[in-house]
Amino acid sequence: MNSRINSTIKELNEVIISYVKSTIKNGKEENNDLISIFGNETGAILFLINNKISIGDNNEYIEYLLKKQITYLISKNEIPNFNFSYGITGMGWLIQFLTRENLIDIDSTELLLEIDEIAFNYSIRLLDINNHDFLHGAVGNAIYLIERINDNKLVVKYLEEIVSKLYTLCKRDEKGIYWVDNYSKNDELSINLSLSHGLASKIVFLSKIVELGINRDIASELLTGSIKFMLKSKNTDKNLSIFPSSIGYQNSRLGWCYGDLGISIALWQAGVVLQNDKVKQEAIEICLHTTKRRTPEQTLVKDASFCHGTAGIAHIYNRMYCSTGKIEFKKAANYWIEETLKMATFEDGLVGYKTWNTNKYENDYSLLNGITGIGLVLLSYINDEEPTWDKCLLLS
Repeated sequence: MNSRINSTIKELNEVIISYVKSTIKNGKEENNDLISIFGNETGAILFLINNKISIGDNNEYIEYLLKKQITYLISKNEIPNFNFSYGITGMGWLIQFLTRENLIDIDSTELLLEIDEIAFNYSIRLLDINNHDFLHGAVGNAIYLIERINDNKLVVKYLEEIVSKLYTLCKRDEKGIYWVDNYSKNDELSINLSLSHGLASKIVFLSKIVELGINRDIASELLTGSIKFMLKSKNTDKNLSIFPSSIGYQNSRLGWCYGDLGISIALWQAGVVLQNDKVKQEAIEICLHTTKRRTPEQTLVKDASFCHGTAGIAHIYNRMYCSTGKIEFKKAANYWIEETLKMATFEDGLVGYKTWNTNKYENDYSLLNGITGIGLVLLSYINDEEPTWDKCLLLS
């Protein structure tokens, strides 16, 4: 299978380089994509940097994309968004990540200090309106700030205030601690459990905060209470999914964004930080249960994307295998990598891939929904080194 993976990676590299060349020729890209951590150009940067086989040949394109992104951030008087997924803090995360990994040699000190302050102030504003979402709210901005903790002495204070604000917003009942979510398409109140938008993302965030020793008492109380609530929110009928996507909904899909997989890896990270074998075992059992789901009816999988497709599923199983050594997770990762390769069936697709978007298949280059995310998963699968790029997806 590795020969097929290498062949696909080579083809993806060629298509992504062709895409970058087209942006150079056109001289512009959609503004929203330019400041999206999960967009086309960011995905291209991360893929090209991680593709060590041809990294030397890719340097000029990586440099072009980075300069373009930074120039855009510096030159604009008004940034459309301040959130993590499609905003300035996500781009700050990318610049910080590349700098820390010694993958770029630029002086971004002043720019990142400015983004730090923006991230904090906007997080407080978001929490004032009860938006604690990861992708589009305060928790995502806080994830960026965690990456900046060694480079800005004010970040600890920023994070302390964000945790204190989360403490005042939390709800409590006999099941534990949770947050009511008002970030939904219909602006309806709900208790979201997912990694992309809900309680699982807060468990990952709070695990990082506890590990750092920030607001230790409050953060530990929030973390243990959140874990308790999560584990008491299991479906009565566990034939399909153990957890609902939100309280009141019976089942959830298989994928990174929603469902048992994201919850299991969030609980695993918490168990490691807390040195709690019971929580780690819960995470393993939840993830093992998901390995039984393979049909489209059971998984709701329609494409190979990272967010809700085969690539993201494969990557989480591979992560859990590397963390636990459970052979069942390695077998599951192998299966979903194979399914990812099989998804390349479209003659007019990008290396055969298209992404399902509401009611039709479309070509997509992005990290979250397109071929750069698929490529990163394939690269990580055949690479012995632990991936670091997936920190932006709360997986490490």
